[in-house]
Amino acid sequence: MSLTECSHCITKIVFPDSGICPACGKSKFELPGKSREEILVEQEKDELERHISYYKRRGPQILISGILITTAAIALIILTIISGVFIIWWYGGVLAGAALIGKGYSQIRNARELQFMYDKKFRK
Repeated sequence: MSLTECSHCITKIVFPDSGICPACGKSKFELPGKSREEILVEQEKDELERHISYYKRRGPQILISGILITTAAIALIILTIISGVFIIWWYGGVLAGAALIGKGYSQIRNARELQFMYDKKFRK
């Protein structure tokens, strides 16, 4: 048993007895409709679209979570100071919220950069 490259999806696999590629589901006996270069470009395009979609979806969610955590922690700090009890635990909430805000902005920036790269490469 040796690794063989599927001519449809360009994945190195061990073909089962049926001759059907486990990665793409096509038979090794069928001729591919596209050249190797077209398949690689299509795979790169799909991967970029997947990453862009992920960053666009997760970035704002993380950012909003960070803002809410930071706001809640600051409110608790103010309430404990007003009540005369000073609890330092809430500062951890501020730091955690700030870290999430930074992560959210980072993901949004990554989505914009990947979208720019995608537009430049595939939408000529």
